[in-house]
Amino acid sequence: MFANLAATPGGGPLYTAWANTMELLGDAEWGVQGIQRGVFLSRSDDDGISWSDPLPVATKRPGEVRRPAIAVSSDGVVAVAWMEEDPAAGCFEPLVAISTDAGQSFSEPARLASTARCTSARTKGNVRGEFDVSSHWPAGGDYFGLASGTSGQFFAVWADGRTGVFQLWGATIRTR
Repeated sequence: MFANLAATPGGGPLYTAWANTMELLGDAEWGVQGIQRGVFLSRSDDDGISWSDPLPVATKRPGEVRRPAIAVSSDGVVAVAWMEEDPAAGCFEPLVAISTDAGQSFSEPARLASTARCTSARTKGNVRGEFDVSSHWPAGGDYFGLASGTSGQFFAVWADGRTGVFQLWGATIRTR
C-alpha cells in the first residue's frame, strides 16, 4: 500500500490518503469491513495519535488506482490526486478530487491531463537492451506528486507517456 501524509499549513489536522486495490478490506486491525476499491483518506486532529475511520475520496473505481498524493492549502482545502487505469484503453491518467469541508466529502474526480497516457510501444526512450520501461512500470514509475501553493491552487506532476516516451508533465489546479 502506498500512502501519503499532509499537514495543514500553520497547524490543524493531519491527513493521510491511500489506494485500496483489493475489492474488500477485511483486515480486523483496521476495524473496517467491506470497503470497496478506490482512494481513501483518514484525518487526525491530535497530531497523529488517533485517526478517523477511512473516508471515501473516490470509490468503485473502474480500474487500478496508484500513487495517491495529498496536499492541504493554508485555507484548509484538501486535494487528493492519483493515477488511475482506464481499463478499456489500458492507460493510466492523473485525476484529482477536492474537499472544502476538511475531508468529509470530495468533488467528483477530475482529469488533470487532456488525454490518457498510453505508452506500450517499445520506443527508443523506453527501452534499454531488453528492458522495456512501459512493461515494467505501466503507470510511468513512481513519479507523482502534489503540493499546495500560496493562493489556493495546487500543483501536480506525473510521468506521462502521451508522446511515446515517459516525460514529466504537470498541471495547476485552481480551487477558487
